[in-house]
Amino acid sequence: MRKYLIENIKINIESLTHSGEREVIINKLKLTEQKVKDLKIIRKSLDARKRNTDGIFYVYSVVLSYPTKPKARSFKVSVYENKKENLINYNKNKEIKPIIVGSGPSGLFAALYLAKMGYKPIIFERGEEIKDRVGTVKDFFDNAVLDENSNVQFGLGGAGTFSDGKINSRIKSPLKNEVLDTFISCGAPREIKYLNKPHLGTDKLRTIVDDLKALIEYYGGEFKFSSTVTDIIVDNDKVKGVVVNDKDEFLSDVVIMGIGNGARDTFKMLHKHNVSMVSKSFALGFRVEHLREDIDRCCYSDYAGHKVLGAADYNLTYHDEETKKGVYSFCNCPGGVVVAGASSKGQVVTNGMSFRSRNMINTNSAIVVNVNENDYGNDLFSGIKFQEDLERKAYEMGGSDYKAPYMSIYDFLGLKGKTNVKPSYLPGVKESDLNQLLPENLNNAIKNSLISFNNFFETFYNGIITGVETRTSSPVRILRDKNTLESENIKGLYPIGEGAGYAGGILSSAVDGIKAALAINEN
Repeated sequence: MRKYLIENIKINIESLTHSGEREVIINKLKLTEQKVKDLKIIRKSLDARKRNTDGIFYVYSVVLSYPTKPKARSFKVSVYENKKENLINYNKNKEIKPIIVGSGPSGLFAALYLAKMGYKPIIFERGEEIKDRVGTVKDFFDNAVLDENSNVQFGLGGAGTFSDGKINSRIKSPLKNEVLDTFISCGAPREIKYLNKPHLGTDKLRTIVDDLKALIEYYGGEFKFSSTVTDIIVDNDKVKGVVVNDKDEFLSDVVIMGIGNGARDTFKMLHKHNVSMVSKSFALGFRVEHLREDIDRCCYSDYAGHKVLGAADYNLTYHDEETKKGVYSFCNCPGGVVVAGASSKGQVVTNGMSFRSRNMINTNSAIVVNVNENDYGNDLFSGIKFQEDLERKAYEMGGSDYKAPYMSIYDFLGLKGKTNVKPSYLPGVKESDLNQLLPENLNNAIKNSLISFNNFFETFYNGIITGVETRTSSPVRILRDKNTLESENIKGLYPIGEGAGYAGGILSSAVDGIKAALAINEN
């Protein structure tokens, strides 16, 4: 039997209430169930655009085997050809021990694919492994005791470990499937291969990262935790190794920098060695919270709470004519909580996190405004200083004990009204005038965006904002050769992932890690 790709299969969510997806799809296609073989969903997205008239639909693309070509009707039907490239050259025995700095997605996937190709990578991570890290972060949330090396930013899995666990990306690289297949082999649900907006949740992601670590060790990789790379060893513009915790030297001609965007001390250390890097624009603002049921109703109307749907997510954008600034929602966490993302003493940083179930009472998202050198200056580290100044100011506004300053949107905009949304941020919050936190032009752009967003979501004013959100992306880019992926001026040094300025999120960071592993093997 031939395999067929069938696209644009629209299924009303009511049809899925009492029957499974396979049965409903086969009935929709008017096929004989006994003749359908190897049905596999390869794409699934939600269409709620006509929720008030036609209802809400899931739109599927499937691959299946059938004796004859299914009739097209309103679907797109074509013969399916699975052309899977052999992207990785395995089974090589090499004694080289590449050094990898950081165990976020880019570092982990660089390590995994180097190990699979026969190298023996050593991964240095300043933070702790999952079990210990979870306990350390809980102590910070409960008792405001911050560990500057093990926190929401640093530790096994990187900042993504304490997030919503989104793994969607706009990148077109065929390496995406390598990442997704690896996640599935480590316990992720197969739906991440076909959902339009897949997420794992912080709880599921932790177990996956633990299994990924074990897989790397199985192939010959080695992890060293509580091991901060405090210096690199350079000779004649060639990297020769690293210094760990200011005392221990480890030698290698290959050093991969898979650091996160919060590794400010590492950026400055690399600059001391004249590693080529530039300042880059980023975004900052506040974390906004609403009742999950309010967002669900705005997105799904009368279908809010439907058991097939789950918590609603959203993406909002706004261009402010007054300031010529772009404002947008970022890292939306349906049914999630706001978490403390600080990694340095005397600073407050917000972030968002959801569990797999997305069933907490609030939905949160960052509302951030684009900033560039016109806002913070043109020195290499002006953006970092700008972030740090705002984080210290937020710390002081919150009471200098890691509580975060917060404010109702009504009060922020000078409107009459009282919100019933309770802040979820731990270690706690202090009501403050957040109009005093950001520079006036940035503050005005965000205020104008909230007014605009309320035109889309009529209950958007019924929410709170907590500050400050600064870690949306790296404020610097470490320059690298586009072919070899090596540093432009230090041979053997490979800057990768989000911190280096080449990715944004779990999936694109992981792909960049694999690209680096392949480049190293080729080089």
